[in-house]
Amino acid sequence: MGDSVAAERAELVRYASRLTGQTQAAEDVVQDAYARVLGGATEIANPLAYLKRTIANLLADGARRRARGPQVVAIDEQIEIADPKPSPLRVLLARDAIREFMRLLGMLPPRSRQVFMMSRVDGMTYSMIGAQLGISIKAVEKHMARAIAHFDRTAGDLL
Repeated sequence: MGDSVAAERAELVRYASRLTGQTQAAEDVVQDAYARVLGGATEIANPLAYLKRTIANLLADGARRRARGPQVVAIDEQIEIADPKPSPLRVLLARDAIREFMRLLGMLPPRSRQVFMMSRVDGMTYSMIGAQLGISIKAVEKHMARAIAHFDRTAGDLL
């Protein structure tokens, strides 16, 4: 049976393609039909006709399953993994925001800029900043207030 049926594979794929309308689906159903027919080790009088009937039955079974409603799908098939890379638009917007922030930071008086960077970038406390710069905590608070007010006035929705 194997040699005569293998020679007719192209005809079976064309037959299944007419039924499904898709070449890949036709290839799949022909493969399933071969597996089913060859798996039952009995002698078949007309293997080509039997395979065509098996193909039609497989497609009908699939249509009935789809008509019954949703099937149980493994959870792995439902999970969509987001691309960890940001989109080109997000990269462009982030670069623009950084450029604008650096421009606004450059507009601060040098001491206020230094205090702001020590606090927000370096993570230093006001007392640590005051000790390192030799200024009072009140002066550190004044510089931070000046920097924050500057960003509030000029940054809009940047921050």
